[in-house]
Amino acid sequence: MPRTLTTTEKPSRKTVFSNSGEVYHVWSSQTRPHGRNGTSNASFIGTDCKSYWATIGRIVADPPDGKGPVAILSTRKYSATTRGHEYEAESAVSHLRQVFVPWFIESNDNADYPRSQFSELIDAARKEFKQAKNKIQRAKCFVALRSIVTQANAYCSVFKLKRFTVPKSAECEQTLVEMEASSVRRSEAATRAAATRRERDRAKWATIHAEQAKQMAIANTERQRQDQLSPDELRAEWQAGGTIHVYAWRSNLPYDLMRFSRDGSEIETTRSARVPTDHVRRIAGLVLRVIDSGQEFRPNGHTIHIGHYSIDHIESSGVVHVGCHTFHPDEVRRIAGLLSAESN
Repeated sequence: MPRTLTTTEKPSRKTVFSNSGEVYHVWSSQTRPHGRNGTSNASFIGTDCKSYWATIGRIVADPPDGKGPVAILSTRKYSATTRGHEYEAESAVSHLRQVFVPWFIESNDNADYPRSQFSELIDAARKEFKQAKNKIQRAKCFVALRSIVTQANAYCSVFKLKRFTVPKSAECEQTLVEMEASSVRRSEAATRAAATRRERDRAKWATIHAEQAKQMAIANTERQRQDQLSPDELRAEWQAGGTIHVYAWRSNLPYDLMRFSRDGSEIETTRSARVPTDHVRRIAGLVLRVIDSGQEFRPNGHTIHIGHYSIDHIESSGVVHVGCHTFHPDEVRRIAGLLSAESN
């Protein structure tokens, strides 16, 4: 019977480790007779490592094939936690040869038992292969069957047991070749499609950026032109319906201007504010009287509203302040005169 690896004669005192990964690495080194993590869901005793109650790995020091230690690992599907422990145990013995079995029994002596497990799995896989309804299903079942046989023969070689016959099927081999070729074609088509999308997006964004650069150049040219205009020219152009750039009128116009919207329902300012024409008409007479009086006005319990705004201050010189706007009295008189003429 195969002899399992003997642990170090002089045990260390530490047998509780910080995590499951450390537990399985100590197991793989075989320097402790036993060990576990803090929650005891990962442990080892001698050459067997466990997840909860299930044995998931075993180290055999001197297998019958005489080629050195081998790690036997379980492929049985357990919980997500145990599956994680299986990955950690497999990683911990990556320096050893590895063979896989469907599951373990609790005896170290019966090396024939896993072969009988493999035999059952192979019989079930052969039955599924024969019952496959089309060549694609048969090819997939053939791959699964061949994988089980390969895994079983690896175990049998280590323990010098009778090997299983490797299945052969010309039809399935051809189908697998066709499936692989089809997969390659799909991958190549996906790569080409992705390249086409990238090129299309690149062209799209290049067009967008070119248009943005064009509009920016136009705006910069217009701004430079407006910067060269005199206040009278700016006023005339804006009142004729032109768009005066903010930098132009802030630097060249000492006061804000007003004009009627295209339909006449609103009065616009050079700061893009809009108020209803009716509101301006209603308070125009009052504002003119304050301007003509030559007295300063500040709201003191009596607020003069204009749309969403209100008059903050009227200087003795007649300059009107509304929020961030400053209107010259001549501009106020001009708009009031147009409103009066419109009413008549």
